[in-house]
Amino acid sequence: MKEWHNLTTNIYDAVDQHLAQSHVQYFTDLSDAEKSLVLERAARSLKGTTNGGRKFYLFFFYHK
Repeated sequence: MKEWHNLTTNIYDAVDQHLAQSHVQYFTDLSDAEKSLVLERAARSLKGTTNGGRKFYLFFFYHK
């Protein structure tokens, strides 16, 4: 459970950072294409994050 909490916190923080860099206040303000791009960038920034020697590779699929 703690691993899941840490993972979701890291994802949230990465998305929040990308939104701030783009000067966007809310994720919902983005178009579908922009949402996909932000999620892709957040995943890339977290790719290879280690936890106990294991690598987590994050894949996001955005659906309407």
